[in-house]
Amino acid sequence: MSVKNKARDRLPSGRLKSYRRVGSHFASCARWFDKSPSWYRNMMMTRPERREVRKLLNQVVRGRDADGIAFPVSNKPFAWWW
Repeated sequence: MSVKNKARDRLPSGRLKSYRRVGSHFASCARWFDKSPSWYRNMMMTRPERREVRKLLNQVVRGRDADGIAFPVSNKPFAWWW
């Protein structure tokens, strides 16, 4: 909840929204939580991207023109592990 705006969020029905709304409220979203496990994202997406960025930054430090380098996009859609 915001410190600035003390108005409480409301449900579509108009009732006040609970702060502790967990469990069955998120049951419909449960199938989306493990689409790509964190270990897979770390090993197959985050590490290779950081490796590529480190390699490109080292090239810039060694004198390569930074304007001609295309750095990887970090918010690209990722490949699902299944």
